[in-house]
Amino acid sequence: MLDTRERLSYCGENPNHIFHILSVMNHRMFNVVPLAVSTSKMFVLHGSRNGDELLQRFVVCLPYGPNSLVELKPSILNDHPTVLESSWKRYNSDVKGLSLESSIATKFDPGVHTCSGIRRGGKIFSGRGICTHSVLERKLNFTCILSTGETNASVFNDVINYNAAVTKAAIEQGFLYPVYAIYSWVPHCGHREEFKMATVSFGNRHLEGLRALVMPLDGYTWAASGISLTLLAVLLTTVSLKDGGSFKKGITFFIQSWRWILSSLSAQYHGTSAILKAVPHFPMLIIICLLSFFLLGTVFYQGSMFSSLIAHTPLGVPSTLEYVVDSEIQIITTSRIEAGTRKPTTLLRFIMDDDVIGEMNQSRKLFRTLTNLKSRINFIFAYYMFEIGLNISEGNKVEFEDGAFKRVKDTFAITNVDFELDEVLVGVGAKRDPYIVKHTESPIFFFNSPIFVTRGCMTSFIFESCGQLAQSGLYQWWHDLDVLDILIGNVKAGSDKVLPRKVIATRFFGAKKEVVFEEAKQVPLSALVGVLGLCGGILAVAVLAFVREILSNQPFKLVACKCKRTAGMLWSVVTIQIREGRRVININFSFLSHCNTGINEESVSC
Repeated sequence: MLDTRERLSYCGENPNHIFHILSVMNHRMFNVVPLAVSTSKMFVLHGSRNGDELLQRFVVCLPYGPNSLVELKPSILNDHPTVLESSWKRYNSDVKGLSLESSIATKFDPGVHTCSGIRRGGKIFSGRGICTHSVLERKLNFTCILSTGETNASVFNDVINYNAAVTKAAIEQGFLYPVYAIYSWVPHCGHREEFKMATVSFGNRHLEGLRALVMPLDGYTWAASGISLTLLAVLLTTVSLKDGGSFKKGITFFIQSWRWILSSLSAQYHGTSAILKAVPHFPMLIIICLLSFFLLGTVFYQGSMFSSLIAHTPLGVPSTLEYVVDSEIQIITTSRIEAGTRKPTTLLRFIMDDDVIGEMNQSRKLFRTLTNLKSRINFIFAYYMFEIGLNISEGNKVEFEDGAFKRVKDTFAITNVDFELDEVLVGVGAKRDPYIVKHTESPIFFFNSPIFVTRGCMTSFIFESCGQLAQSGLYQWWHDLDVLDILIGNVKAGSDKVLPRKVIATRFFGAKKEVVFEEAKQVPLSALVGVLGLCGGILAVAVLAFVREILSNQPFKLVACKCKRTAGMLWSVVTIQIREGRRVININFSFLSHCNTGINEESVSC
């Protein structure tokens, strides 16, 4: 039998039935060694050497060992066309306490546990794995032994696992090649966990103040537009001065060209006639410029401004993996795995091994994106996903992979397993109102967590029973309850009593936050600071322009000249008076000095 199993495995064959034909046999001593056990349903055919006796047919019963053959009567064979399948199920539906190793450590207790809800009276939900294991154990009547992970050459127990993350190396070693495959992948039940990404921003969704005027276009567009329009103004000025002109005239026409460009961008084309008169030899250039100004100002800029005002997405928030990697924003992950290390490590980096990234060499763009993502990923460690999101929402420091405690930036991207991502995002929105962009692109990272069992006699029964659980919808129901139970438990452990009710209402009934229309939101006073400066600047420019217009008129020029002449005459008179005054003062000072000298001489003579 061992040789037969090895030959079939080498050829990749897995027949549904195997018949062993024996000429001489003591069916009481028939025994199947554990190494010869296969996934096929085994039968034994026995006949005498001389052929006088009828051919006997036996079904091999579980557990394999002495006295494991049950003879099928000829009457039964004639009455049932599917006697082989029905006989196998009849005699092997009860495995009679066959030992089966499992990773399920908690046994289902009907007085404490329930599988029909998160809470049912005083009972609590036991979990998806325990419910599945309990159903299989009761139906097939096997004995569960806690798996220790250690191999013993003298013990050959089948193993069933419900929650292991199967990697590429594990598939190649234990499932893929039938020659030395150890386990069988249960096609039903199990689940495939996909890594989803979301971008979170705590910044303002709408721009306030004068920044809203420049944000519809990026810096490169502004720079390119400014340089192009300046060169156009220089070109028009050069063409207008082709016949000669002063430098002052060139400066004046350059300013006039810029005024025409700005007015045309604002859909004001009244200054076009003056430009055409100044540049009469290039009318097509002016027409092309007008069309370009219409597209750039009226269509492109004003459309972008309108979109930015009504958009609910903050500007600069990436929504794809490639955009996230190129934008240099912070990337975090919280999904963990205990891969034999002292401390849990990031699950994403665990499945992003070098072999997987190396296979992307054919796509250089994807290879560069994955390489940069692996180097920039930041793992945040905590046992509760909701706790991480709550700390981020409150602005507290969190523990990173290197042991440092730091705050997460206001705009960051997070990539996690699907249900763990939802749990973190619930915590992120607990204390603040961030904007969350969930990426809609197809995920490229995932891992499988199937139910698998040792290849052997139990395979067909496990397959059939798991298929019934999947078809009935129970397994998916238990999976959803498991995710929700973990979420609610973590929310209750890390917050007050109000937040769990809010989370439950959102998850069950789809209740959202209160709808507040944009017109009802108050505009902060900080938005008026730039507006006041703008109004002051416009007023100053208007006053200067008004004064310039006044001074440019001829009557006012005459009045200014008369005022200047009068002021000059007054200044001359004042100057003359000041000079005459100085002269009188000098004469008086000289007379007084002479008198004092005479008095002193008389005193000396006496």
